[in-house]
Amino acid sequence: MLVPVSGNASSAYANRRTRANIPSMMKDQDPKKFPPIYIFNTYNRQHVIHHGSWGQKLIPACTPGEDYSTPLILKAIEIQEYDLADGAGNMGFVAEDGIELARDIIGVNSPGKALGLFTTDLEWLGVFATTNQTPTDAELKAAKGKLSRWMRMVYDDGAKLAASGPKGLDQIQENHNVAAQFLGIKNPPWLTVLPAQEGVEKCPQCLEEVQIGAKFCKHCRQAIEREPKKAKA
Repeated sequence: MLVPVSGNASSAYANRRTRANIPSMMKDQDPKKFPPIYIFNTYNRQHVIHHGSWGQKLIPACTPGEDYSTPLILKAIEIQEYDLADGAGNMGFVAEDGIELARDIIGVNSPGKALGLFTTDLEWLGVFATTNQTPTDAELKAAKGKLSRWMRMVYDDGAKLAASGPKGLDQIQENHNVAAQFLGIKNPPWLTVLPAQEGVEKCPQCLEEVQIGAKFCKHCRQAIEREPKKAKA
């Protein structure tokens, strides 16, 4: 792909630029010959992607209860104009295959595409690209299957941390709770590990009883934050 170069165009001719000579076939893009690319999301988290010179792209979240989100739509051939920096205000253009741009946006082409806790490939978070305006059952099944695999990996990481003791519990994060909730696990081990101190106290969020010293409430699954103890005078 060619990379647009910003020229040092003066404001004197900034409004007198000559548009790039883009072939009408690329401008019009008959959808029958050039099917648009649809990027769908099957999870309830939106993604804002800053993709270099192509700018910011928003992949909407999937509304709870729905199978997929409103799509981010790309043209079959995405076109971007740029200043040729020839001193005359002439514009050039670059074109990129829409499906390849979609893969870049999702992260399929990134170094972090493999399944892992810190993957940058949004396919593992239920995002996928297709030329189908309405996703097929097979596409949705594949996307949700990848999302479930990633959630299971996050959950297993939380369970491993919980089993390692207090230091591991200190590393439990909200995404571990999210994974447990996604998988339908109501009482993950990091919420049920008994602290060394006996007795119960009320969760400041939902006011249900929890073990004294618990870091997360097993009822509302929120982190329990305590005010630091004041030093005795």
